[in-house]
Amino acid sequence: MRICSSCGYSNEDFSTICSSCGFPLESPADTSLGVEEQTDAYHEEMMDMDMQPLSTKVNGLAVTSLILGILSIPIGFFCFGPVLSILAIIFGFMARSQIKKQEHLEGGYKMALAGIITGFAGIALFIIMVVILFFYSMWFLNGFTGF
Repeated sequence: MRICSSCGYSNEDFSTICSSCGFPLESPADTSLGVEEQTDAYHEEMMDMDMQPLSTKVNGLAVTSLILGILSIPIGFFCFGPVLSILAIIFGFMARSQIKKQEHLEGGYKMALAGIITGFAGIALFIIMVVILFFYSMWFLNGFTGF
């Protein structure tokens, strides 16, 4: 068994990369390199291949955008719904901008997009609710006889 120096996972003897984290496993000749040097070499190799390393962090604004967008849908029937929706849209666009600038360092582009979409859905649901309440109140004030 080959033990990953990054996460400690036990891999098969024939493995060249860790099945758990994707980190290159040490070969008997590579034992002279330290973990930090191997990590730097791995990330440089991934950059040369135009690939994103497996261990990227997710942008915090993208997560916030998605959470606010999801919350804006059920809360959209109350006065806080549009506020949450607008914040989800703003944070989503800010996250996408940050992720584009730091392409290989942060993930969460699709999460930010989902936050934007759910934010717009929350606004749409609030508008539909206001229109329905308006027509219902007009119908109620006219004594249920029509408009």
